[in-house]
Amino acid sequence: MNKRAQVAILRCPDYDVGRVEAVVERGFELLGGSKRFFGEGESILLKPNMLSAKKPDIAVTTHPDFLKGVARAFKKFAGEVSVGDSPGGAVSGTDRVWSETGIGAACDSEKIYKVVFEKTGSVPLPSQNPRNKRIKTIDIAKAVLDGAALVSLPKMKTHTLMLFTGAVKNLYGCVPGLRKAHYHFMAVHPDDFGELLADIMLLTKPRFAVADAIVSMEGEGPSAGISRHTGLIIMGSDLVAVDAVMAAIMGFDPLSDPTLRASARLGLGVADTRAIEIVGDGNLSDFVIPDFKKPSNWKVRMVPRFLGPLAKKIFWAKPSIDLAVCTRCRICYNTCPAKAIFAQQDRIVVNKSLCIECMCCHELCPDKAISIEYSWLADALTSRSSERRKK
Repeated sequence: MNKRAQVAILRCPDYDVGRVEAVVERGFELLGGSKRFFGEGESILLKPNMLSAKKPDIAVTTHPDFLKGVARAFKKFAGEVSVGDSPGGAVSGTDRVWSETGIGAACDSEKIYKVVFEKTGSVPLPSQNPRNKRIKTIDIAKAVLDGAALVSLPKMKTHTLMLFTGAVKNLYGCVPGLRKAHYHFMAVHPDDFGELLADIMLLTKPRFAVADAIVSMEGEGPSAGISRHTGLIIMGSDLVAVDAVMAAIMGFDPLSDPTLRASARLGLGVADTRAIEIVGDGNLSDFVIPDFKKPSNWKVRMVPRFLGPLAKKIFWAKPSIDLAVCTRCRICYNTCPAKAIFAQQDRIVVNKSLCIECMCCHELCPDKAISIEYSWLADALTSRSSERRKK
């Protein structure tokens, strides 16, 4: 516990652009000034969470006014500020995502260059993480590697596969197009996926993170949960520490998180909150939200891996499609890494024997038509079942 990190937690009640700008500037001052992290006139690439084509007010993606405020703060010392991402479900087209999320319009109004990672090409890089054993080469968007300082702008959310998502998970959008689905298929278990995310962090070398925790998502995140006003901006140069702080605020143990464990083991940051100095508007304990709703399958995700095939037979959580809500957009069909989703006449169905439980379909469904179905034993363990017993 020798290595230490510093994270700023700042209160910000709303998405007023000028207020966001001022709070971010104050965060830099508390952390020692922007010059501590960036060179004068350096180019900056902002990487928001543009998960899918969702309106900004439902807390699925980084809010466009948050992006505006952050961009204005960075413009005061940066040479050029650009915004880039590879949204999930890109096979259906990225233009709709840039439009629906409001990120495209935000870039236009701030005269910021939009970088569509699918169009800039990619560079295959050899894995740098010895524990990422199945994926030896990782495709990274060329624009991420072109020299600009990479800044992650995540949304604070829960996540049905990884339990929560933050600054490190947000880097998965640096992998363009359908390679994301392929890597999901190769790294099915959360432990393996955590090692992959740590590998991507090694390759992309992010410089900083500014997290949109003004309105967060709880419950069935990252796209089917419930928005919750949390009124915070969390920022720092150690993405692992920023995520550890967010995890603690949401009620998770950062040291039990597979992504943070893998990243800390590789020396990419500090996951132990006892070694993180908090600056800003209070101590970490002042911001913890005791009743922050976790994904209903979070206890299933905590089942020990050594149980292996036995666990898969008795503890499972798989997607289920509500045909009354489904619009047959086929995003789930096109992006399922295991090819477990089929179109049958006028229906979309899941072959549960092929499902690898990556929850990509649940994550990307634009209509919340996909819920999670549990084995009877897994259902008994879920927070959803516990809530039913309280009623």
